[in-house]
Amino acid sequence: MYLKNDVCSRKSGSKHCDIPSHACSNTVRLFFSLLLLSLFFSTNVNAQIPDGPAFVRDTHLIENGEFTRPMQPAVHTSRDGRIALRAEAVLSFNLFAPEKLDQPFSVSEPGIDNVYANTVSINQSIFRRTEGVGAFRHIALCEAPPSEATPINPKVCNGNDDCYDLTVIAATRPSSNNIRFVGIDVRVRVENPKTAQARIAEITHETPVLGSTFPFKDFFETTTPADGRLIVGRTAGSTVRWVDEEGDDRSSGIDSVYLVNDNPDAFEPCDVRQFDKVYPLSYAPYDATINNRYGFAMHPFRAPDGTVYPDAANIGSYPWIDRDADNVSMTTVRGRLFTSSSSIFPARCPDQVISDFGSCLS
Repeated sequence: MYLKNDVCSRKSGSKHCDIPSHACSNTVRLFFSLLLLSLFFSTNVNAQIPDGPAFVRDTHLIENGEFTRPMQPAVHTSRDGRIALRAEAVLSFNLFAPEKLDQPFSVSEPGIDNVYANTVSINQSIFRRTEGVGAFRHIALCEAPPSEATPINPKVCNGNDDCYDLTVIAATRPSSNNIRFVGIDVRVRVENPKTAQARIAEITHETPVLGSTFPFKDFFETTTPADGRLIVGRTAGSTVRWVDEEGDDRSSGIDSVYLVNDNPDAFEPCDVRQFDKVYPLSYAPYDATINNRYGFAMHPFRAPDGTVYPDAANIGSYPWIDRDADNVSMTTVRGRLFTSSSSIFPARCPDQVISDFGSCLS
């Protein structure tokens, strides 16, 4: 009653209520109803909004042409991680020298110079003088496993230097819709090894060894595991032809593939001449040549819902295989971070993004 009179007195400007009591009572009920609804909806909406991340970092790594944090680029490396080769169509060797660091890498200056000692490049035109070698596409670094015939890298040379004997496996394009694989043995000599003053002093190379030619549109993401007897990469959606375990001729438009020989142990590791057959990557678990040899091929490939992929599925792109051939990472074909057609996780494009860019999909 006190609250009713207090509300009425403020409404009427006097101590006593000048309006009917039932009207005052309705006013109070309406006030509390609106208050409770407001609290309910604000709590309900806020409950659906997750907390912001503890660390908000940019993901593009570069702002106004400058690195925003210390980083290591995507490269192929020697087994000890010190000699690096860019994956693109450039014969550019880098030396990683962690001895240069005088503080934790994560708080070092932005860029790649914190652990890079120096870079030495070889002009690919030198190798194109060999008949059959085309323009370089993506390349890989192959390092034969240590054995009695192949001592472990690095080897002591030139007094106190370190020398690495490695093989560059390059996909080259001698003509349209043809890819020929080439192997180039190189020796990388490092002065003052394993010190902050280390640097690549010299790179020598042998004449290219010619491998097989395949009718591919192109070839990218060339990678090879540590045993030097397998190549994984992508064909830019070329038509791939192979003979399956039943002896049947097969063909399909496939992006992610692997190259192997029917008898891999008949060749020396990293010998590019062994890679004479190509298969869809999804065929690996069905291939008796490798499904007991490499971990990634020992079990069926499955979709997220558990469905087993058939032997000619176009399962993804940009494949990279790890050094032990236990795992292959890739992206999904035509995958997007945002899609307006998803029914499981409905999403919308913010009005400001539409205003500025027209769409989240552009």
